[in-house]
Amino acid sequence: MDDLQKIYTPHVREEITRMRKTYGIPHCVMDVLSKQGLRGVRWSNDAQVENYHDYLESEYGDNFTDATLGYVSGLMHQISTARTRVQNVQRTGKFEIMERLPLSDLIESNLREVERFWDDQFKRTPCSIYISHRDNYNGHGFLFASGSKDFESAVKYNHVDRLDYIKSWYNLDGSRGTFEIDDHGSEGYISTLKLIRTSDDYVRTTGHVVKIGHDWSSRKQRNLHSVKVGGKNYLITHCRKVSHPYVDEADRDCYEARILGIVKKEIDYQVGYLVVHKGHSKVTKAFGAGNGGAKTASQLLDRRLRKSVVDTLMDNL
Repeated sequence: MDDLQKIYTPHVREEITRMRKTYGIPHCVMDVLSKQGLRGVRWSNDAQVENYHDYLESEYGDNFTDATLGYVSGLMHQISTARTRVQNVQRTGKFEIMERLPLSDLIESNLREVERFWDDQFKRTPCSIYISHRDNYNGHGFLFASGSKDFESAVKYNHVDRLDYIKSWYNLDGSRGTFEIDDHGSEGYISTLKLIRTSDDYVRTTGHVVKIGHDWSSRKQRNLHSVKVGGKNYLITHCRKVSHPYVDEADRDCYEARILGIVKKEIDYQVGYLVVHKGHSKVTKAFGAGNGGAKTASQLLDRRLRKSVVDTLMDNL
């Protein structure tokens, strides 16, 4: 009997009804049987369920009681299991409405996911990740800080967007030191910070602050969280789907992307295009930097796909 037959056949339902009438099984006992099985009835704290179980034992004995209630529970479980399997098959590939997390929980979860990824991929480059304006939504995402331990400590305990706190942390009052920021024309997506001693222009410490999108963890579920560039893993801080004339294949998508990695112990931040293959190949995406990045990424993806096909054929020989 297949799953649909188990659900719709009248025989199983009629047998459950017959057993319930024969032994006078009340609704409260049926409810516990459907959710917790025989054990749930035996150890229930509900007075009605307990009274019925005691009655059945006094009339027929404990072995008969367990066998009868176990039989009814098994029939109910047979229908519910079949229904679950059918629903799972029917839902495959279809959109399902999922409960949304509160924004604060989503941001916190996103932050922890990025921390775990960074610690796993870049063990030798510690960082501090925190939320700027924790109580207010910031569309650009939370901030990532990397540099000397002193710099990280300052960033961790004092919001970067309130730079006076960091100045006071280093006793920089204008006469003793200066604070330089260079965002490299990135509109604040990445900034290099230097704390310079006035007396001799000595750079006391340097660091970087990078914005990372709040959607990073949700992109991770779609494999849009990282990409290989030059054999190294890069974190995709932001990406936005776009139409591009160099990427017009039906099985490909193009994204404007910002990526972050480590090269020779230094932060490497690049802006360009991510081209994603939607097929079943192990090769899924490639990145190209700059305005011509879409063409570069598309050509790189072509080469990787061809190599993947050749490698697969060689493995099967």
